[in-house]
Amino acid sequence: MAKKIEGFKISAEIGWIPYMIGGSYLVNQVHANDIDLIVHEYHKDDLQRAIGHKENWRTLRAEDGEKYDQIDKMRLHEVWEGFIDGQKFNILVVGATFWPAYQGACNALTARPDLYVDRDARIALHRDLCKIVGKIAGVLLEDHQY
Repeated sequence: MAKKIEGFKISAEIGWIPYMIGGSYLVNQVHANDIDLIVHEYHKDDLQRAIGHKENWRTLRAEDGEKYDQIDKMRLHEVWEGFIDGQKFNILVVGATFWPAYQGACNALTARPDLYVDRDARIALHRDLCKIVGKIAGVLLEDHQY
């Protein structure tokens, strides 16, 4: 169960950069195990300066398994895992081209959480929106990268 964290604590921890809350926390705060923060790639260096030196944060790598989709440096630049006030957080740094897909997914999760209770449904939503945005932008990734 994810506990509620004050927004100022999140902002202070990650260096006051803008973020969106995404994932299962938008669907059901009571049953979410963690909180996903979505950060635009333009803030990647600021994020690194804010949390890169802290012991309670680490970047996920390929050997961390299938926890997230492939970190392909286009759609998903990097993923951080850590804690704020005892609550587990994941920070997904999203590429500029695919930012609208993540905004759309967060909007859809908020508008109709009942459709995305299942993790696979949330993943499918993100992938479908990334495919659409990728086609519009002329950035085509391999199927395994969505």
